[in-house]
Amino acid sequence: MPIKSVLLYVTKYVTKPTLKTYAAFKAVTSIFDKYTDILNGLLTRQEKAQTLMTKIANALSAKSDMGSPMICMYLLGHPDHYTDYDFSLLYWPTFIREVRRPWMVENPLDNDADKIAIIKQRGRIVGLSPVFDYIFRGPKLENMSLYEWSSRSKQVKLNHQMENLLSSFHTPKHGYNTSTPDSVVIRFLNDHPLANTHATYIYPPHCKQVPNLVGGSLPQKDQGDHEYYCSTMLTLFKPWRSGYDLKSDTESWDSAFSINKFDSKHMVIMKNMNIRYECMDAADDFYTQLKSGGAVVPGITPTEYEINEMLQRDETEEFEGLNEVYVNSEDVFPTIVGKKELKQRIATTEMISVMKEIGWQMPLMGQNFLQTKNIVSINLIYAASRWKTIISKKREAILNERLSERRTK
Repeated sequence: MPIKSVLLYVTKYVTKPTLKTYAAFKAVTSIFDKYTDILNGLLTRQEKAQTLMTKIANALSAKSDMGSPMICMYLLGHPDHYTDYDFSLLYWPTFIREVRRPWMVENPLDNDADKIAIIKQRGRIVGLSPVFDYIFRGPKLENMSLYEWSSRSKQVKLNHQMENLLSSFHTPKHGYNTSTPDSVVIRFLNDHPLANTHATYIYPPHCKQVPNLVGGSLPQKDQGDHEYYCSTMLTLFKPWRSGYDLKSDTESWDSAFSINKFDSKHMVIMKNMNIRYECMDAADDFYTQLKSGGAVVPGITPTEYEINEMLQRDETEEFEGLNEVYVNSEDVFPTIVGKKELKQRIATTEMISVMKEIGWQMPLMGQNFLQTKNIVSINLIYAASRWKTIISKKREAILNERLSERRTK
């Protein structure tokens, strides 16, 4: 199996999305509707809460494919994962639109228009956008790319401590050196709406964060709109203040991307950005080979292939192929297997043999099974709601009886 397809599967499992809010509330309400006897029973308030919380946790774990340890971490207020790095959010489509704005035709019906925050400052309304922090960064950060800026900076409000950092920093002749081991505070340009009250705080290189690019999947290198891909990579890895810093009016994004000399570390990052698509292609190719019989997974017999495939079909389809002859896995995969795998294969072979001997494959139509069953006749005729009430009361009585026996012990 290609390693890239395995990498895609593991990544999807680890980064699976959380349960939708409406689905979580539906699962919770279903527990309250189903276990009204517990709410109305004789249990103490604490026992009711513990029982219902356990059932809610089980329902949520079944809905979201979450394990009990992770749910316990949420309930106890502990983090559900640990990382070696801190991450900073970067909503990249906003910056791409800002770069491409000089060559875009304005559309009043465009739903993807940038959204800004509006604040009132000194009696006037001011619009704020995360793009302002980068394009109006101080002159000392002129040569810092957007990707580097996202990993090294944050907006801070000027106070006494920040003023000291600001006053103790002296500008080098050739601008700020990004490898400087100290943290510094650098003012925005005067065009920034918050230039008088806020500034840019630069982390030391050993404290930099990993940008988390949100806002949709990044464009592919070898598929789709190549011009958009080139403009995205230039926006992320080449310093700019406007789109004209990246290309001219007569130049295409492709040519600007080709002639630009990226840093070696940026080239590695761009290559890594395409790994996800390479893994998806590898998974699709392997699935196609698996369906055509050109690839096999070691440890899974052909019979198990057929059963797994049939389990994924619609329930209305006929299970055809179950009566095919079992093939010994050691003949198909002449590899050395462990004791556990060998024991499982022997058990599977014995079970299939037993099922064939008892006539599992024989048609059962025409046999009257009611003759071998004890038929229970009920002479009472009630409505469905009445039966539900009777059963609920009987169940409550049994639970109360068990509770009383437990307390007497």
